Amino acid sequence: MTAPDSPRPEPDPLAPAGRPFSPMRALAWAIFLVAAAGLAFHVVFYLAGPTEWLAAYARGLWMKICVGVAFANLLAGHLHYWRTRMRLDIASRVLAYLWILSIILYLPLMIRGALAWH
Repeated sequence: MTAPDSPRPEPDPLAPAGRPFSPMRALAWAIFLVAAAGLAFHVVFYLAGPTEWLAAYARGLWMKICVGVAFANLLAGHLHYWRTRMRLDIASRVLAYLWILSIILYLPLMIRGALAWH
């Protein structure tokens, strides 16, 4: 412990400012950005896409891949938060839940498309 009258050490001017790079922080940002991109794509496509394209997307392979990625992202967010307790993980889990909710909005198109095939 330093004496109260001793001068404080000067910070190193060549040291990087802010927090150091962390692979766990980068992973948290990746989880967040995947959920944000998936939600943004679904909302924009749902609001601006033609009905024929929406129905084809909802019945196709890409929707199944999207459901798998959304749930994997949600699981990754839970496991990452369990390990690190970062606040960014809470935001990414909220976005993942909203992304899954946006997938549920496509269910009528999936059902209508399945009934049209029979």
